[in-house]
Amino acid sequence: MHDDTAQKSYRKARSLSECRCRLLLVLILAAALSCCQTVTAEKADVLILHSYHPNMDMVQLEQDGIESVLREGAPIAVELRIEHMDAKRIENEAYFDHLADLYRYKYASTPPDVIITCDDPAFKFALVHHDDIFPDIPIVFCGVNYFSTDCMHNDSLVTGVVETLDIAGTLALAEHLHPSVSQVVVVNDGTMTGVANRKRLLEDTEGFRGRFEFVFLDNMTIPEIREQVAHLPKTSIVLLLSYNQDPNGVYYAYEDAVDEIAPASSVPVYGVFETYLGRGIIGGMIVSSREQGRVAGGMALQILEGEDVSAIPVVRTVEQRPAFDQIELDRFGIAGTDLPAGSTVINRPVSTVEIPVDIAAVGISGVIGLLAIILVLKSDIKKRKRIEERLRESEEKFRGLAQRSFDMIFTLDTGQNFTYVSPAVEKIAGYRPEYVMGKSCLAFTTDPCRSKVRDIFTRVLAGESLEGLHTEMRRSDGTVGYLEIDASPIVKSGVIVGVQGVAHDVTERRLMQLRQREAYARIETNIEQFAILGDHIRNPLQVILALAGFDESESSERIIEQVRQIDAIVTELDSGWIESENVRQFLRRNYGLEGGDLPLPPDDQETGEQDA
Repeated sequence: MHDDTAQKSYRKARSLSECRCRLLLVLILAAALSCCQTVTAEKADVLILHSYHPNMDMVQLEQDGIESVLREGAPIAVELRIEHMDAKRIENEAYFDHLADLYRYKYASTPPDVIITCDDPAFKFALVHHDDIFPDIPIVFCGVNYFSTDCMHNDSLVTGVVETLDIAGTLALAEHLHPSVSQVVVVNDGTMTGVANRKRLLEDTEGFRGRFEFVFLDNMTIPEIREQVAHLPKTSIVLLLSYNQDPNGVYYAYEDAVDEIAPASSVPVYGVFETYLGRGIIGGMIVSSREQGRVAGGMALQILEGEDVSAIPVVRTVEQRPAFDQIELDRFGIAGTDLPAGSTVINRPVSTVEIPVDIAAVGISGVIGLLAIILVLKSDIKKRKRIEERLRESEEKFRGLAQRSFDMIFTLDTGQNFTYVSPAVEKIAGYRPEYVMGKSCLAFTTDPCRSKVRDIFTRVLAGESLEGLHTEMRRSDGTVGYLEIDASPIVKSGVIVGVQGVAHDVTERRLMQLRQREAYARIETNIEQFAILGDHIRNPLQVILALAGFDESESSERIIEQVRQIDAIVTELDSGWIESENVRQFLRRNYGLEGGDLPLPPDDQETGEQDA
């Protein structure tokens, strides 16, 4: 009996211990899962899929609202990945198929944690491709018109914010402020959105049928609409819904349409979109794109923090308040006291406000402090401007000298490329300065001179300053020009960063030297031929003189006399040869004419070692 009792007590204790172990294991697993979720949430990716292009004000307002939550107020780090479908400009199935292929490839390996869609095309696209491109990823929408739960196809991973246009509320405002109005001229386009807007207007304005006549301008171009609204009677108002495409297919952004239509209207223009306010409409029950983005961003943040999507209901109405533009109120003579309570008015002039003395003293002290800082900064700015002005004057003087100089002034970088060349290069070589800029100096050097130019460039980069360098330059017309160059290194902060130099055109001097060499060569040849000529004449004369000596006739005497006269002439020629030889010796002494070499003028002998 006691054994049975002991066994029962043992079994009970063992069962209790097993329960405790299981409970402890569950708690450990829960903690581990919680840690994993936290780590994942610390690096959350959110894809924002915009229907339209980023230059539309409405798109930017939605983006600002989303970022106000996910960038500025999020307790976790969120990376925003943004796509713009541009569906106002291109809206056909083939285009959406291309986008599907792009996003399928782009996000296959790095899917986002949450998708936020903005406006109808992006929302419809995300729903259609939820399973094949974004499987099991929560979708939060905003800016969706005429929402129905049927379009969600019982998808439990979808929630968001519906854009509800308060057309009836806007007409009620207009009726209150303009009691005599009997006609509402509706500006709308014929797109899918425009057709839906017209349907919604007809549904929401049942109660106004006996009070207002509705006239639709939904199949006209902008010039035609401007003409119509410019001549409306005072008993009319204009209601601008959406106008994004004219009958000819010309695209208009929301802000472009209102900028064209509102200023042309002779009667007040009302609207419902936030992007219209401040661009010519008098006001309306304005739907806020920024507020919709903010609410959608808050929903996305809830999901990232672990909230189940199905537990976040669709928000069907974002608070809308009447908003007006003071400029347009003044234009049509509407007093601020006639506006509904709680109205928002933009462009209102600043009113006088009484400020307590202590606050005013603090403000004045702050202003004085700021003035002191401004004065110090102003003084520094003046000093800097004076320095900049001097530097600019110096640069202008240098540039003026460079442009007026007959010599070519240039700078090269360490890669031997021209970084500056003065206009004289066109006169010297036939190239425009902009053609030379950025090219290697070797590109304009003749082949025989390139190796020496490289060597000279290396020497200057090593710190040498060289003068009287002679090199050949290929001109634009194919001829060769001769330059004499002075070059030195460019040094900045102790480091050589390039080469600067001046090139003087010595082509005419070189050509003159070549002509001198040819002339000296001709003199040498003539002198040699002069000596040989004397020998050729005297030898036959000796033969003639000997033969005449054997004949004692009177004619022989005349021959001998003539031979002596010719010999005297040859003797005079020999004397002239001696003088020519003296000229030859002079050329040898002063111009290095040896062994038949062409003479090198003294100017080249002095600088020949640095010739390139």
